[in-house]
Amino acid sequence: MKNSPPARNDEEGIETNESLPLRRTAGHLIRRAHRVAAAIFTEEIDGILSPNQFSTLLCLCQEPGLHQIDLIARIAADRSTINEMVARLEENHMLEKRRSTIDERKIALYVTEKGIAAVAKALPGSVRAHDRLLKLVPEDLRGAFLEALERIAEKDGK
Repeated sequence: MKNSPPARNDEEGIETNESLPLRRTAGHLIRRAHRVAAAIFTEEIDGILSPNQFSTLLCLCQEPGLHQIDLIARIAADRSTINEMVARLEENHMLEKRRSTIDERKIALYVTEKGIAAVAKALPGSVRAHDRLLKLVPEDLRGAFLEALERIAEKDGK
């Protein structure tokens, strides 16, 4: 890339730098890749659960009784998103809240039979979505690709 000075877009009065094309910026590419991943996931699980609902329920299947604050950290979602999703999943009888037996100030989350059934039904599609997504990356780059994504994801909230 050449080092060019900011160019002026006279129509909108915006300064741009031609040496940083949008189609090559990491944030833009990650956002577009996320859209592709979400579309593949939704197609493969046939709308049974949203990607966030699936992550939430799967996490709670693996760690029953997790507190809501710990769930937020585990799936890297913001508090308001989790609060709304937990409320919807509870309304749909896929999740239930119980007072923690260890600390009564905290609420423990448990997946109901209906939630377990939804995860079980969505799980094969989730695996297919993962495989389809990775097939978009050359085989010799898949390990490095996943490692790079992990490194970026580890910075979440730090």
